[in-house]
Amino acid sequence: MSSQSSNCSSYRNFESRVRGSSSSLEFRKKFDDSNRKNYRRAMIDHILTALGPAPIAVEMDFNGKDVELAERLMQQADELTREHDDKLTGAVAAALPDSELFFKCLMRRARQAYATGRFQSCARDCRLYLDRRASITRGDESDDAVDVLFLLSDACKGMRKDVEARNHVNEAMKLISRFAATSCGTDRADSQRFKEEKAALFKRFLSRRQKPAVASPARLKNSQEDKEVPAVLGKNHEYLSCASDAVDLVYDPSKGRCLYARRNIPAGSVVIVDRPFAWCTDTAALARNCLHCHASLRLDHSAPVPCRNCRSVLFCSENCRAVSWNKYHRFECRIFNYFHINKLQRTSSLLAYRTVITAALSGINGDDDLSSTRGINRDFLKLHEVEDATPIEAVAPDPEKYKPDDYKTVFALKTHGGDFTPEDDFERAAQSIFLAKCFIDALSLSAEETEKSSTDKDLLRTLAVAMLHSMHAINCNAYEIVENVRDESSKIFEPRNVGGAIYSTVSLTNHSCYPNIVRHSYPCGAVVVRSIRFIPQGAEVLDCYGQHFLESDRDTRRKFTAAKYHFDCQCDACVNDWPMQLPTDKFDFKCKKCFGKCRKTTRNYAECTSCGQKTDINKYYIMLQNSVKKRLSALTKMYDGNYSEALPLLLEHSNCIDKILSEPSLETVKTQQSIIQCLNALSSTSV
Repeated sequence: MSSQSSNCSSYRNFESRVRGSSSSLEFRKKFDDSNRKNYRRAMIDHILTALGPAPIAVEMDFNGKDVELAERLMQQADELTREHDDKLTGAVAAALPDSELFFKCLMRRARQAYATGRFQSCARDCRLYLDRRASITRGDESDDAVDVLFLLSDACKGMRKDVEARNHVNEAMKLISRFAATSCGTDRADSQRFKEEKAALFKRFLSRRQKPAVASPARLKNSQEDKEVPAVLGKNHEYLSCASDAVDLVYDPSKGRCLYARRNIPAGSVVIVDRPFAWCTDTAALARNCLHCHASLRLDHSAPVPCRNCRSVLFCSENCRAVSWNKYHRFECRIFNYFHINKLQRTSSLLAYRTVITAALSGINGDDDLSSTRGINRDFLKLHEVEDATPIEAVAPDPEKYKPDDYKTVFALKTHGGDFTPEDDFERAAQSIFLAKCFIDALSLSAEETEKSSTDKDLLRTLAVAMLHSMHAINCNAYEIVENVRDESSKIFEPRNVGGAIYSTVSLTNHSCYPNIVRHSYPCGAVVVRSIRFIPQGAEVLDCYGQHFLESDRDTRRKFTAAKYHFDCQCDACVNDWPMQLPTDKFDFKCKKCFGKCRKTTRNYAECTSCGQKTDINKYYIMLQNSVKKRLSALTKMYDGNYSEALPLLLEHSNCIDKILSEPSLETVKTQQSIIQCLNALSSTSV
């Protein structure tokens, strides 16, 4: 790769070259035929053949460190506001790693955090400063280390960690003693000169300490420590390791793989806790979320840590930075701008690239030699070395072969290849070739050797096929990673997109416009799937890919699922054409015998429309009235921010109305929406 740039000219030149070499009618005919048959390898081959033997040039394209920018941002940050906090973070990110300017910017940000009462943020910056200094000074501490230790002590006091605060003061005093001994040539405690020098140094450092700050108002917390990922209901499934044993994987000839309830599942139960096979971050979230775990960087305790090579991405901790670099960021950092060329491709191209990286290097440690094709997982390459229009072996209906962490489960996801237009696939195929070349170069394979070696040409072709396959799969299988932001005026949590991910277990759930589960994002891309109403034994576990039946009419919903996911929705809401507007004062009770719908026939009785069973509804009315009071009480608690107290009340109410009310029911939907709001507060949140 050549020098850093910032306008993606390398890709645009490649794209222009591809279009220029593939404009003939003969090419279009061959490519369109391969597109229609979903022959990915053939589509890649057509473009590679048209390009000819000339090498594919890949230049570095990323936002590198910028000393002038760092100095300018630090000078501009002269107010105690969020905007100026962001400028200091920008300065820290732009400064060369472990340079004096970096430490100066970091210290400035720590002092600003302390001045505004954000003690946890201040402490994190102080610890990062000390750790980074220690790694390069090797015991040769400067005066700044004393200032940082005193500041860290004050921050700990602000957090009421008095023991830790005293320990940091003791560390600072040890350094002062060492400086005094060096200055006067002795460290004898009875030496008058030593005592005077130590006292003078102590006085000087005390004069530089900041005035005590007032703690900032308590805000929502969002860190890996605070947001514990819950366990699944019961035990983990025998082979679906991310799912509860309350569900089972079934193969249906018309639906494909799907999940069903093995036993009754109460509302609020955790049925799946899935980890992403690969994930990525949206462009808009790069400045406000950790690249690796997606923890919010906008909260009072946050102290963003920059990449040591670029200034485009931030992390919530040094640990996330190191893990990210070893797993994937080192293969994308120097080409990061390429993933932001086309607005429509920003998420899918990076997610496809990360999916290929994860699969290709599975089982390989960061210390292994990645300088040849032997560094890439051979099983992964074999999957894409043959035409994969129908990966029959991977999608065999034997559920006991299913392994959630195996790339074959991702490879087996429906791609609906052949349903994309030739124009779309041409663009994707060209991009796949370019990204495959980027990956090869990131693996330290010489561009010259790549073009001369037939083996490396095969590697380029196979990796490009894998990229194209991933782009197809992502189009209809990727899930959004979201964080929830509370609107203080409406007191409602609204979702905000952070990124996208591929989940091998969650993807087994089918769609319904009236789902019985809901997904919530947790740190490190984890997704927690809970039931939002009672799911009886034998019922299918159903997610919602599009709009709820109350949000749009049946035709609109079906058009969306047909265009995006290539199926005609046959859920209860669509088959029965449930109305978007449900009456507030009218509902039907549920038959005890067959669970059908009971219509009121007299003042005290209702008759089932299915089996004719008559039911005394007076008891139901009393149960409903008493139970609704729980929902209203829960709403008051939610308004005050006490979501953990509101949730049990809502689940009790849900248990009651699931037994007595027939669907659709506005009371049932309201309860489910309130349950979702409580779960929003328990998942990833931000401000």
